[in-house]
Amino acid sequence: MMLVADTSVLFSFFNMRSRARELSTLKAFELLSPEFALAELMEHKADIKMWFSLSDPQYSTSELAGSLGPQEG
Repeated sequence: MMLVADTSVLFSFFNMRSRARELSTLKAFELLSPEFALAELMEHKADIKMWFSLSDPQYSTSELAGSLGPQEG
């Protein structure tokens, strides 16, 4: 099943106890997101790292982008 994940859902992926994070790891779902949502995550990287106590290796939009499925050019 394909699901569209907006920026607010993507933010919740950084919370280790998030239901959205849990669902994103299930093989039954393919997540899609608009390209600008990833740009917003990059724009708020420092805030996300602070809010969720993440190190640079823990915060990786490239890993997130890979989990969102193929990007259309």
